[in-house]
Amino acid sequence: MKQVCKTWEKSETQKLYFESKLERLISAKAERDKITHPKSSSDFQAISIDDLKRVKLVFHEYDEFINKLMNGFFLGMKNYPSV
Repeated sequence: MKQVCKTWEKSETQKLYFESKLERLISAKAERDKITHPKSSSDFQAISIDDLKRVKLVFHEYDEFINKLMNGFFLGMKNYPSV
């Protein structure tokens, strides 16, 4: 991810996301995996609407991050010739 962002001049976008939101994404993914793909009896637990809203928010933030990376992807290539 870091190399792709460097190559396509999106390092600042990547840095901001990784510093502020990456840990929440990793945590939310682990929670989601327990809910949707339980591996042991301890994975079965009561979840609340707030838990689901938090997971949804974190994945929405990730979606926004990917959209920012792709915004102008083919238009802003300074180091590559245009076709």
